[in-house]
Amino acid sequence: MQDWTKKGKNKLVSDPSLLKRGDDHWTRNPEHAPAMEEMAEKRREEFRTGRREIIRGERGRIVGTRMKHAL
Repeated sequence: MQDWTKKGKNKLVSDPSLLKRGDDHWTRNPEHAPAMEEMAEKRREEFRTGRREIIRGERGRIVGTRMKHAL
């Protein structure tokens, strides 16, 4: 990572405008609030119920997870 940064390939270091913090970060934008709350609620439900399943692709590799449907 240090070599990558020294060579100027780390865009967050070479262009600090890409790294927004505080109220400038996209998650702080009021129009994104409903989507953020929806994602948070899905995560809370997953932790409460433990209802996640592993999605396997070709060759049996894990490619993601998703909510299991209630019975």
